[in-house]
Amino acid sequence: MGKYHNRKETKRVGQHIKQLRLKYGWNIEDISEMTGFSRSTISAVEKGAETDTTHLIEIAKAIGVQPNQIFNISFDLKPRYKLSQKRKDQKKLTLKIRGMIEAGFFKEPRIVNDVREQLFGQQKLKASAAQISVVLLRLTKEGILRASKSGRKNLYSIK
Repeated sequence: MGKYHNRKETKRVGQHIKQLRLKYGWNIEDISEMTGFSRSTISAVEKGAETDTTHLIEIAKAIGVQPNQIFNISFDLKPRYKLSQKRKDQKKLTLKIRGMIEAGFFKEPRIVNDVREQLFGQQKLKASAAQISVVLLRLTKEGILRASKSGRKNLYSIK
């Protein structure tokens, strides 16, 4: 994965850190001494340089604010890229299957085709066995479901 730096947003965060620092009466040298970071590091963060989360946490602590206050500014909540239709469909399928878990559908061990029939019959949601399997396996890895074998078929049930 290539390195990414949203300069516009990190600059806004840096400006907010500077505002907080000044509001609480600290100069850069004070923050530098309390964090152990160089003056140039503090200055770079305030100018919007890419930095580690550790720097932000320690600067917040030195200023005397909770780290979440550093981000207490409004951001445009539009993601960098749109979610693909495939991912949207998988998200929808995952939510439906999670609903089935909560409703107790998996109290008894179920095979993929049981899930598929339930999704189509009750919710008119068409999904392939492969799509359902992907979601069930992920929920198993997350520890939400348990998988066992019946011949060549996987059986899924609540843990």
